[in-house]
Amino acid sequence: DQSLAGCALPATWAQLTQRTENDVAFETGGLGNLMDLPRFGVWLCEEGHACATGDSPFFCFVFDEVDKVFVPWGPDSLLQLTNH
Repeated sequence: DQSLAGCALPATWAQLTQRTENDVAFETGGLGNLMDLPRFGVWLCEEGHACATGDSPFFCFVFDEVDKVFVPWGPDSLLQLTNH
């Protein structure tokens, strides 16, 4: 989706898990029936991301297990993955 082209999360899983309490929060989970293995199996939503819209401060990505990068998926206000 071209509208998501500028939405990036330039971090690795290791960098995200090393964040402290004062850093940006994120939520993650499995894709369930939407899994497309071996490439896509999990999602991650980051709080306060510049691409977040609507009522939720989270923007969501799927993790590309092959290329090891986060791919923009959409705002949580539409995806409704978090409880926010």
